[in-house]
Amino acid sequence: MTKKYDGEFRQTELLTVRFDSEVLDWFIGQGGDYKAKINEVLRSYYEAHKNKGS
Repeated sequence: MTKKYDGEFRQTELLTVRFDSEVLDWFIGQGGDYKAKINEVLRSYYEAHKNKGS
């Protein structure tokens, strides 16, 4: 699937993942699209670490 993020289209994948209840509750409690917010957090971490090696 292709979705638009920050003005650009990116390929997305369907994934089943388990989160700690309190983490998921916090994201849901922020309002809006909690799945997009989780993706933003993961992308930010990825961008910050992608050139640092394994």
